[in-house]
Amino acid sequence: MAKDEGKRGEKVAVAVKAIEELPGVGPATAEKLKEAGFTDLMGLAVASPTMVADAAEIGTNVAQKIIIAAREAVDIGGFETGDVILERRKSVAKLTTCSKALDELLGGGLESQAITEAYGEFGAGKSQIGHQLAVNVTRSEDDGGLNGDVVWIDTEQTFRPERIRQMADALDLDSPMPSSGIRPAPWAGTLSATARRSGSTCASRKAGSGLPG
Repeated sequence: MAKDEGKRGEKVAVAVKAIEELPGVGPATAEKLKEAGFTDLMGLAVASPTMVADAAEIGTNVAQKIIIAAREAVDIGGFETGDVILERRKSVAKLTTCSKALDELLGGGLESQAITEAYGEFGAGKSQIGHQLAVNVTRSEDDGGLNGDVVWIDTEQTFRPERIRQMADALDLDSPMPSSGIRPAPWAGTLSATARRSGSTCASRKAGSGLPG
């Protein structure tokens, strides 16, 4: 629900489902935004004013207002009270890395409902960690997994199904190739502009978390 300002500053809820319905976005602006890859409200909500301004050939102030309206429409960027966050934290799960030492450093493993970034030079093992976590996500919660599915967004062609099989075999999983729950997404043509700008990610659907590769 987006909110329009009334004459006295009060906010009136207005349903917004498309870019064209945002205040300040006419047909010409909407077309330019779509040509630049902004095809949905979420894409605009997480964009910067400069990016939107350049794409639509509008001023940054106008772009900022469009972004704010998009954020209100998809209901992000608001404030939450501590008790609400505490209640949500009760549902946070832990994903094992298969390394007891690393799990201890992470307070029990990687948290769900979060984004975890791994960085390092070429050959440091970032992709290997991603492969291991992809396997671990499909495992049962009793085994430190999340009993979920994985989407691997591969921007550098580093996904190796044979490595997935090796890791699954090492854990004596019932399925020698748990790829039914691991879905590689090709880089070109299938991702939104927002996803393309975010880089390479291995994300668990159930966990709500990701690991840039």
